[in-house]
Amino acid sequence: MRRFGPDDNVVIAVEPDPRRIAREWNREIEAETRRLAARQDKGWGRIVVWTALAGLWFVGLVAFLGLFKRLQW
Repeated sequence: MRRFGPDDNVVIAVEPDPRRIAREWNREIEAETRRLAARQDKGWGRIVVWTALAGLWFVGLVAFLGLFKRLQW
């Protein structure tokens, strides 16, 4: 046990625990793998969402042009 500083209440125990370190590394690696897999997910859901967004954009564009055309006449 080591005591740091003038305060006797601060006690830091330095005991290496290889199993704990290995578990923490494995958790970090698994979390990173999940993040990468989620980022590269190319399922049919993305296609549906992008198609719906494109459709809404075209409907909005047509509505805007129709309104603009009415205001010109």
